Amino acid sequence: MNEPVRSQQVGGHLVTEDKVSLSTKSEDMPLAKNTKAALPDIREEQVQALKVEIKKGTYKINSAAVADKMVKESIIDFFA
Repeated sequence: MNEPVRSQQVGGHLVTEDKVSLSTKSEDMPLAKNTKAALPDIREEQVQALKVEIKKGTYKINSAAVADKMVKESIIDFFA
């Protein structure tokens, strides 16, 4: 939330002071970044489960989900 702007005369000049206070979300960002950094890039349990499904021939590709993700990524890339 922004605080009111205050002005005062200093040496014949009008000096304006702006103040900004950040939300608690901005204070949580370093914690979120540290938490993310502590997580592994590869989720080994999930990778192993997928490998088993693929080997058994039971892994099913959700083509609708793949198409949806491709469209969303294309839109993000278009507007980036």
